[in-house]
Amino acid sequence: GLVAFTDEVDTVRAPQRGPTQVNRLSEALYGVQAQFVEPDFGGAFALLARRVSRRSLVVVLTDVLDPGASRELVAQALWLSRRHLVLVVAMEDPALIAARDSPIDRSTRAYEWAAAEELLTSRRQSFEALRRGGVLGLDVPAGTLSPTLVERYLELKERALL
Repeated sequence: GLVAFTDEVDTVRAPQRGPTQVNRLSEALYGVQAQFVEPDFGGAFALLARRVSRRSLVVVLTDVLDPGASRELVAQALWLSRRHLVLVVAMEDPALIAARDSPIDRSTRAYEWAAAEELLTSRRQSFEALRRGGVLGLDVPAGTLSPTLVERYLELKERALL
């Protein structure tokens, strides 16, 4: 199934079996538009909890920033993980990785490096808070999202966590 949301729930597709479901989900995802608003994780996760009573894998595709900005995500994912197996997936920003890994050849680069390192450290702290609460996390380069996510799903099925 699918719940796409920003500060309100935009799209809901109930879980269904069969090959046509993949097409339904793809069409719904194609219509999703990014918006620069604070996401309402509480509202979306509460809707999901009301509609899906059976233990399920809930994959949350989002960005994990510093612990302050990710506070609601962490709190709501921990709440949802009491019933469901929650996997929070974030894509690494290639520009941020490049800012951390590029040589420091001038003073302004030192500031860029420090800012990038601070943000990446904060991301790791947010993922660690999720992990400590029993929520799974996956931080992947954008180009490897699909295969890495499928691989993780198969691993969870093999370990009988679902």
